[in-house]
Amino acid sequence: MLALHEGYTQRHSPFAHQANPIHARLLAYQLYYLPRNWYRVYRVLQELPWAAAPQGGAPAEWLGGQARVSTLRVLDLGCGTGAYSLAWIAWLAERRGAVPAPLTVQLTLVDQGHQLLELAVANLEAFARRALPGVTLHCEVHADGVEAFLAKRHRGAPYAITGAAMTLNELSLLGPRRVSERAIALADALQARIAPGGCLLFVEPGTRKGYMNLMTLRDQLLHLPVLYPCPHNRPCPMWDGTVRHWCHATERLPEGFFFDAALRQRAGLNFEMRDLQLSAFAAQAMPAGAVTAPFRPRVGERIVSAPMRTRPVRGAKATQPHEGESPGRIVLSCTPDGRLHERPAPSGGPYTRGRWTSPTDSTTS
Repeated sequence: MLALHEGYTQRHSPFAHQANPIHARLLAYQLYYLPRNWYRVYRVLQELPWAAAPQGGAPAEWLGGQARVSTLRVLDLGCGTGAYSLAWIAWLAERRGAVPAPLTVQLTLVDQGHQLLELAVANLEAFARRALPGVTLHCEVHADGVEAFLAKRHRGAPYAITGAAMTLNELSLLGPRRVSERAIALADALQARIAPGGCLLFVEPGTRKGYMNLMTLRDQLLHLPVLYPCPHNRPCPMWDGTVRHWCHATERLPEGFFFDAALRQRAGLNFEMRDLQLSAFAAQAMPAGAVTAPFRPRVGERIVSAPMRTRPVRGAKATQPHEGESPGRIVLSCTPDGRLHERPAPSGGPYTRGRWTSPTDSTTS
């Protein structure tokens, strides 16, 4: 696991490259990274502004409407060992009572590594048997690079769900002038494959590079309603020339996950192993202004920084502290008008980056 960590953070080895130690240490990767990446995606799914009731099933638009046999199609790009699709199956399992039967889930898994594809299929089939008894699962695998796969003409039915977990870092969408030809091609290919009302969801590590790759893609999809993380459809106010601050969330793993104190010590990690950082982008495949089922617009502001003592951020509007707030500590929130807002941080405890707050007060929701 230490070799995997160093390969990614120090040598910047793409996971898909055969020289990356992931291919010699698949079990270590599965044990340590799969549950973390799964939980990143799962937490974002819980944060999406679902229009249906919390226990509602998958939206009818995703299941073929009134078709006798409902089918949910998912495109998982750079699937690795299956974290992205596993998170969607877990979400669907929680709403199983409202999903029409019979149901077929068709997963299209794309990855360059044959061993990763084999492991992903085994993971997904085993989990689906336990989590979704009675549901038919079909896995279609493509041993191909993401861009090579998307460059091929799509002839099949559209997908209700399209996206990836920890994949955009491998593609390096950033261009010298921010407008990347690779990002444009990716956005076009995604829109050609997504069904009306479908969900585009990408989740990346909460790093500066992960955020920049997501925003490069987001710039090409601003005409679609943004579901996460933004309370607006305007350009990201943190996406400037320096990217001194970037939008990401902090999620704490629940009890029961595997932790290795020795790995943390040897790798020199300065954060709690139970604290996951993530950046994500989700959009609904509908023209702006259309009815936004199965999602509803998000209301409020989103906290996009940890409490900090710093000079004001250029362009950020400041709010005077209220009782119980520290005048020397601020957090940044992203507002529905597409601007950054400096909020006094509560003196009794920190805001959690990634949480939502009311526009009129300083309490997270």
